[in-house]
Amino acid sequence: PSVDFVVVIETSLSMRKDLKRLVTTLGPLPEQFAAAGVDHRIAVVRYGTGKLRRGPDAPEILLDFATDGALYRERIDMLQSKLTGPTESGTEALHLALDRLTFRPNAIPVF
Repeated sequence: PSVDFVVVIETSLSMRKDLKRLVTTLGPLPEQFAAAGVDHRIAVVRYGTGKLRRGPDAPEILLDFATDGALYRERIDMLQSKLTGPTESGTEALHLALDRLTFRPNAIPVF
């Protein structure tokens, strides 16, 4: 199967303890997909670094769709930077991904 996989991660201050474990868990995804014979691309969207009551910062696309495992892990490691305060809406992050990322016509989109 072809899969376009979008990793959407909350990185607000309250996630600090969980992110290290999460980054370790997510790191091997490209190799696991390849070993399973899955035709894949992965994108990374981060949210939760904004200022909720003063107008939320836009979520960021840290990685547009890619198959490069090293580049993906570099972006996943960046999830742990800029942890600053309350989270903005996760729905905003999903909308950003749907609006800005181009899914392949034959791929199953997975969030």
